[in-house]
Amino acid sequence: MRQESCDDYLIDLLNRIEDAADSTDKFFEIIDSVIKRTNRLSAYNALLVEIQCPGSNNAMPAGEWEKLARQPRPSAIPQLILWNHGPVAPIYEFSDTEPIPGREAEAVDLTPSFEFAEAIDDVGPYVDKLLEHACHFVIDPMPSRLGGNRAGDAFRSDRGTKVIIRPRKEHHFKLRFVVRYNASHSPKLSSKPLSMSTLTSSSAISGHTIRMTQR
Repeated sequence: MRQESCDDYLIDLLNRIEDAADSTDKFFEIIDSVIKRTNRLSAYNALLVEIQCPGSNNAMPAGEWEKLARQPRPSAIPQLILWNHGPVAPIYEFSDTEPIPGREAEAVDLTPSFEFAEAIDDVGPYVDKLLEHACHFVIDPMPSRLGGNRAGDAFRSDRGTKVIIRPRKEHHFKLRFVVRYNASHSPKLSSKPLSMSTLTSSSAISGHTIRMTQR
């Protein structure tokens, strides 16, 4: 075996050992989510739901939601589970449903408790600023489709280099962490997403460079 191969194998092994704790935590997090759903779904289907949309809140077929005076939103993207007498069936989580017109008074509200928090001020401008300057904290923010029970998560990942070009100087930022946030929980942003005229790559991928021009 060549020296390079031995070194690569050793580096890969050390990386796996270093990541073992994180992998174990994620595994038990999935198991915990599956256990919470087995009152309505089989263990296998509960696992399918968690994989498709982490943090799903009370995922049920449209017929079950109808009993609770709710229906899927027209734009809702269903999750698929195995079904008797058929290969698969669509189900919807709470955030993908809305009260049935005319039955609003009897519609069941299963909103997760942390969504009831009220902001005294409009948080949109603050979120704008945070997303725009996330690169200063080596963070690559990423809106994601997550379930109603999950606001987001974070993990370490080499996302390459973000270069912001200003009139007098280039600013280089190494992106070492990804922060996924639930797009359905995001406030309506009041300002433009980013002040830029040029974007040569839509996302940072390991070893690549995002180049932006700001005025």
